[in-house]
Amino acid sequence: MDFLTLIATDADVLQFRDVKHIFYTGGKGDNAEVRCRLAVTPQVGEAVDLFFNCLCQRRNVRVNNVTHQHLQYKALVLITLRPSYYDAHFTHLLARAWFENKWPLEAWEPSNYAQKELLRKIYPKG
Repeated sequence: MDFLTLIATDADVLQFRDVKHIFYTGGKGDNAEVRCRLAVTPQVGEAVDLFFNCLCQRRNVRVNNVTHQHLQYKALVLITLRPSYYDAHFTHLLARAWFENKWPLEAWEPSNYAQKELLRKIYPKG
């Protein structure tokens, strides 16, 4: 049995028993990095209500990006956070427009308000 067939059929072949989560949050003067181990990795858009509130001097933060690195039976999960004013509906419509090839490349540059106006034109019913 070749290696690719083996990893396709047996989940015990590749094991990353040592999983570390590294949270990054930043802004104007309140950058913080926290390392911990979690049973479940938070998803993009999910609120994180740990002790980041004290570190960041903000009420809530949400997951902005999750990146996985796998190195010799160890896994690092890098999680960047953003302030809680994250608009999940706006992010969904933006991803939808990009996926459907309705979002022009030059539209990435305008302000958040201009992007929302363009999305209202593309998807008038929301």
